[in-house]
Amino acid sequence: MSKNSVIVVGPDGVGKTTLVSIISYKLGIPSFKCPSEKRIFREGGRSSLAFDYTLTHFLEQTGYAFVSDRGYPCEWVYSSVFSRDTDMELLRLIDTAHADLGTRILYLYSSLEPFEEDDIVPASKYEDIKLTYDEFANWTECDIKALDTAPMLHAYHAKGIDHSEGFADTALDLLGIQP
Repeated sequence: MSKNSVIVVGPDGVGKTTLVSIISYKLGIPSFKCPSEKRIFREGGRSSLAFDYTLTHFLEQTGYAFVSDRGYPCEWVYSSVFSRDTDMELLRLIDTAHADLGTRILYLYSSLEPFEEDDIVPASKYEDIKLTYDEFANWTECDIKALDTAPMLHAYHAKGIDHSEGFADTALDLLGIQP
């Protein structure tokens, strides 16, 4: 069993929640999705940074690991895309702490346009979000790997075929984590 936490990030509609659930199960570690993520986004995002920073101390002191559906990388990206203030110094502290813990970041994206319109982020921002995640990948100290989920999404939406289990295995291989 892995002792590394995994933070799964990427634009809306790329399969994050689905893959988080499967990866969590395969690794035998809990998953976390903030139930108020949309409210936090609407309020500017910064309110989650204190939690993210405290979380790094919790993980360090307990040795626990988890799989997260979103996290501090999203604040880095969305604050940039939507030109809002954030605390870059605190983001750096959080990132360094996660790097020291061996946290891995899985960046999911789709080379196809989203199949559904998001209720907060307009589809017109999708490419900006993808490009800014690429910038984040160059900024972070954590091990980050990118995975295009377009084949998984296309199979599901066009043919009703669920390839999410195989994509979870691919993601774990890509991250160098064995269940």
